[in-house]
Amino acid sequence: MSRQEQADFICGLSNSIVEEMIKLIHDGHVPADWDGWLLREWLANRMRDQACFGILPRKESKKYKNDVLINNL
Repeated sequence: MSRQEQADFICGLSNSIVEEMIKLIHDGHVPADWDGWLLREWLANRMRDQACFGILPRKESKKYKNDVLINNL
């Protein structure tokens, strides 16, 4: 992927998750007493749940972990 394609992918994925979450808030599904801590936890969980479709193959997982470590991601 080009740098622009990478950026577009991340924007599209995160925007779709955020739009869905905002709809759930407006539709009254999120407890009114949730504060920033609970909303952060929910957002992190939704990102993880929606973005991970399975376990990376071993080779890809090793490369990914190495790239994250080396590039301070």
